[in-house]
Amino acid sequence: MAKLKIAIIYGGQSPEHEVSIITAVQAMHAMPPEYEIIPLYVTKEGIILTGKKLLSLDSYQNLPLLTQLVEHVNLPNYPESSSLTTINTKLLRKKSVKPFDIIFPCFHGGVGEGGWIQGLAEFYGVPLVGTGLTGAALGMDKIAMKAVFDAINIKQAKYIWFYRNDWQTKQATFIKEITTHLNFPIFVKPSRGGSSIGTTLTKNVQELICAIDLAAALDSRIIVEEGVTEAREINISIMGNAGHPLECSVCEEVFHANSEFLDFEDKYLTETHSKGMASASRAIPANLSKSTIATIQATSQLIFNTLDCSGLVRLDFLVKGKTVYCIEINTIPGSLSFYLWEKSGYPYPKLLDHLIKLALAKHAENKQNIKDFVSPILTGIAKDGKLGSKLSLQ
Repeated sequence: MAKLKIAIIYGGQSPEHEVSIITAVQAMHAMPPEYEIIPLYVTKEGIILTGKKLLSLDSYQNLPLLTQLVEHVNLPNYPESSSLTTINTKLLRKKSVKPFDIIFPCFHGGVGEGGWIQGLAEFYGVPLVGTGLTGAALGMDKIAMKAVFDAINIKQAKYIWFYRNDWQTKQATFIKEITTHLNFPIFVKPSRGGSSIGTTLTKNVQELICAIDLAAALDSRIIVEEGVTEAREINISIMGNAGHPLECSVCEEVFHANSEFLDFEDKYLTETHSKGMASASRAIPANLSKSTIATIQATSQLIFNTLDCSGLVRLDFLVKGKTVYCIEINTIPGSLSFYLWEKSGYPYPKLLDHLIKLALAKHAENKQNIKDFVSPILTGIAKDGKLGSKLSLQ
């Protein structure tokens, strides 16, 4: 049988661009040999590149040179198509390349994690590894995510959110509201940020103002959240397809090497850039009581199903005493949380193979949905091509 062709797409216009490269290269090197890899690197300018040189992290040190050494490609431009087209930039000629069978997003942040590629995969009718459009969009926007958490009674830290435009015109009003309803320390975050980029822990009003200005430079929606002091930071990964049996990884506890919370430096720069999230200081499995683990697992599975997730996600919690707070869901977690699944019976190649099989199963399930409806609505059109007088659209 011919190998399934896996189009791993990553990079893109996002503050987490470099983190995405690490996740993608890690996945490509761990991919089982029964699959064929097609790397699709999206530059910060939105150009899509492919080629074997993209398999090496060293190639990304000189991006202008890299664009000259690999092929430029276009994604399909019509439904039910999954063939890439390469662009010869010198001769301005186009040629078709091998079709791909599955889209495997390794984006972090930006439109790539927030629904863009997920919607395109559905539009093209191509299997997608990971969560689809609904869960991706809700998981990327912390404000929307927290509204869903509230609706299903998930315990959260207190928060307030607002728009950048309102902050710029009514700063004093928001400072009063924040300091009245929330206690310091207070976290400030761009609503659609990730990897802790733009996230700031503040302890007074001056720090709060500076932090909100920073978050407002990254997003038009800002969220401020009351810090839960002296809490343990616990993560878990959930895998499966919503509506079907789900698997839980072991829990991990993460620690701060250089700051009071797990910031970008702790996540990615404590050891070596090439390890991504796997470089953060952590204890796997976390030393937790059975009841706390059960609460984290149940909460995570509820969120996974409510957001209609697929593939794997990571959920971040704070544990203080017997109270468990859910902070957020990451629908494309850094390094795909492979280090959690390695401790849960899934070496990285086996994990990738399982994610691909989940994507194929989800695609087969989606194809069962009726997408055509025979309607008499056009019978009201007159012979001259105009709408009949009795036809109205509600």
